[in-house]
Amino acid sequence: MIIGIGTDIVVIDRINAAITRFGDRFLRRIFTDGEISQAQKRKSPDTGPDTGPDTGPDTGSDTGPNARFYAMRFAAKEAAWKALSPGRDQGVGWRDFEVISNPDGSPGLLFHGRAAGVFETMTNGKGKTSLSLSDDGGFALAFVVLSAS
Repeated sequence: MIIGIGTDIVVIDRINAAITRFGDRFLRRIFTDGEISQAQKRKSPDTGPDTGPDTGPDTGSDTGPNARFYAMRFAAKEAAWKALSPGRDQGVGWRDFEVISNPDGSPGLLFHGRAAGVFETMTNGKGKTSLSLSDDGGFALAFVVLSAS
């Protein structure tokens, strides 16, 4: 049974501007240590490997290193937050959501902290997440479905 759906679209250049302006302070406020580590391990900026299908380099006007990577995760966090409604008003933060790469290469979503508690309550401990990421034309898109058995 579907218990929550969320979607979000982000302008990649907007995330690039935040990274350029605020640097590590922005990254540490929004992204988990695992996400930052994953970005740092990439073989080259915005060309892969990445979670989800390889869509090549950014198509935005002037994006910096890993801007697409971070924009896709930012969109996923927003989409996950929306899918948690109405529980999202319980102090859930950015770092309570983490985008991972599943063993098969597909994107996965982990909940930490308050988000984990809300999700556990919503699903009686029998929850499943589905995450789809895409990007094109300078935009990053995420779609999240939360379900319970």
